[in-house]
Amino acid sequence: MIDGLIAAADDGDRPGLEKAAAAIRGFVAAAGDPQVKWARQALANSGIEATNQIDAVRELRSQAAGLGVLDAGILLKKVIENDREIMK
Repeated sequence: MIDGLIAAADDGDRPGLEKAAAAIRGFVAAAGDPQVKWARQALANSGIEATNQIDAVRELRSQAAGLGVLDAGILLKKVIENDREIMK
């Protein structure tokens, strides 16, 4: 949505709008779901990409005692969806 608005803007307005959009994306990412933030950080610390789903689920489960396969998979899906939303 934001990218569409930027694309439709006048050339003179576009640089400022792009900066504003980057600030908004950063704010949204920082204010997100604490579980998603934890999972993203856990994966970043281990060097595992969220798109490497099998290893990512294993890593999340190794970092959180009692986290089941299904719950880790759901959490990973939220991370991936959140990352896609931020990149829009």
